[in-house]
Order: sequence, then C-alpha cells, then structure tokens
Amino acid sequence: MPTPAILVLDTETTGLDPGSCAVVEFGACAVVADNGGWTPTEAFSRLVHPGQPIPPESSAIHHIVDADVADALPLPRVVDTFMVWLASRGIAPALFVAHHAASDKAFLGGLTQRFPEVPWLCTERLAHHLWPELPSYSNQALRYRFSIEPRFALATSCGGRTDPHSAAGDAIVTAGLLCHELAVARAALPDVHGLRHLAQHAELPYRLATIPFGKHKGMAFAALPADYADWLARTSTDPDILHSLAHRHDTASRKIYATAAS
Repeated sequence: MPTPAILVLDTETTGLDPGSCAVVEFGACAVVADNGGWTPTEAFSRLVHPGQPIPPESSAIHHIVDADVADALPLPRVVDTFMVWLASRGIAPALFVAHHAASDKAFLGGLTQRFPEVPWLCTERLAHHLWPELPSYSNQALRYRFSIEPRFALATSCGGRTDPHSAAGDAIVTAGLLCHELAVARAALPDVHGLRHLAQHAELPYRLATIPFGKHKGMAFAALPADYADWLARTSTDPDILHSLAHRHDTASRKIYATAAS
C-alpha cells in the first residue's frame, strides 16, 4: 500500500506565461508525516527540453541555457519518470504544494490530469494568512525570516542544484517553509482541519497591508485617497485587492502570528 505524502513541486521556465512558455526544469520534494509533524525525505529533479529557445532574460534567473537542455526529455516524458520515481518509493500524492501554486499548476497540467483528485496548496498564500504585513513573501525571504534550515542534502540523490531558482533547491526550501507553516497553522487556524481544508483556506482572499502597484504603490490601504480606492474597487478583478479595499479601515481584528512563528 503506497504511503500518502505531500509533494512540494517547483518549475523553472522559459517565461511567465503558461500559454506560450515552457518548463526547463522540474523538481519535487517529498514530505511525510513524522511523530505528529512533517519531515522532508527525498528530492527529485530533472532538466526538461522546452521545445523552444530559452530567452536570455530567463536564463539570467535560473542559469539554464539551451545547451543544458539539448539532450533532456520533454515534460510529458519527465512526468513519466517522476511517476516511476513515486512508485519506486511507495509514495502516493496526498497534496501538491508550491510557492505561487497557480503558476506551477498551470505549467504542470499533465501531472494535474493524472491526479485530478489531489488538491494544491500555495505556501505563498498561506503565509499571507498566517503572517499579515510582512515586507516580502518570497520563499527565500520567509526562509531567512523564520530561520528555516532547508535539507539541501536531499538533492544529492538526484544531482540537483540547490541554489535559488533551481527546481530542487526551491522545492526543498519550500518544503521546509511548508513544515513550519503546518506547525504554526495548528495554533493560528484552530478552525481549519486537515490538509484539504488548509489548502482551501489558503485560497481565501487575504488582506494586503499596502497597495502593490500603481502611483500609490507601498501606501497602506487605509491611507488610500477615497477617489482612488473607489476607482480601484470598480475596476479591479483581483479578489485580494477587493478584500483589502473592503476591509481597509478594519484593522482591529487583524492578527500577526510572529510569536507563534518563532
């Protein structure tokens, strides 16, 4: 009987648009239940042939160039290899996790089709719910804020890089962040029960501390000029922006779980 496990996933790509861009590296880190908590156990990583040139601007981020992927398998074949890897470890996915999960899920549509019943959890969105008003929610910023020590040695089994913007490295960092979030969520979100419920909770709109764009970028929502706030409420389709606008004067109930995170 396969062991249910959380699979933390990461992709490096030729660009940001899943409709026109492609994956150049795929990584995963398995996280299993351990004495009432969760522990990362092993990593998987493969370069992927994207079927298109890698723009220099993308290479500048993940440092993968066309020559690196010339002999790599296309993504469907890499997913096949990943399936064999899961079977050989006796792992059955119970939850897929990624930082900015919507993007990775879009790029990994073939994997999602194989496991349509497995929910996805976004660690970036969950971090917003657990720790409002942080200056950055990147996985690396959260790693250092909470003194998380990623288990980079797990990547040696797959020869994966562990530098930032490598698929294995980012999956391992996010796996460490996830384990920290799961521990904090027990106390911070007492009404949320189980991984599936937590994944659903992470998708709820959250309140942003400051406006992230435009001429008032960086300004607190409560301080936005009334005419700009009204215009934004009429034109925005972002649920987090709309939720933040609706509650911009309601700060009394906001909680910062900094002590719980220590």
